[in-house]
Amino acid sequence: MEAIIVAKIKIAYLEDEPTMAALVMEYLDEAGFEATWFPKGLACARAVERGEFDLCLFDWMVPDMNGPDVFASIQLKLKETSPPVIFLTGKGEDSDIVQVLDAGADDYIVKPVTRPVLIARLRAVLRKRGLGQTAVQTQWTRCRLTSQNMRFYLMANASN
Repeated sequence: MEAIIVAKIKIAYLEDEPTMAALVMEYLDEAGFEATWFPKGLACARAVERGEFDLCLFDWMVPDMNGPDVFASIQLKLKETSPPVIFLTGKGEDSDIVQVLDAGADDYIVKPVTRPVLIARLRAVLRKRGLGQTAVQTQWTRCRLTSQNMRFYLMANASN
């Protein structure tokens, strides 16, 4: 049996400045994303580590755990299942940009940013990761995963 669920892309947004957070949350909502705002790094890291998000948008300088440390934590816990990460920060030094991109971040945007540029960059990262504007999840019950010629098939009602 198969059930297909179509949901909005879920974004974890780490930003400690309420005015900036409200503006970006408005941009994300208007573009059709489902975003959750985190003003502190530790809470953001824990939520992302639970696998609740499809993409992360991180500021650098936030209370209790900075953006790069949150990024390192989710990479350590989630490894290859880590969602794409984009930094949106006021830190614009080349060394800062290179540091997080070399660590595996998918993009880096220096504030201030306009709505069209932010949304275009989010969509570009999602396309590169094979995600669209919505996340499609297929749920199967009583299934077995098999491979044939390096292609994977889910067979409904397969026995053990």
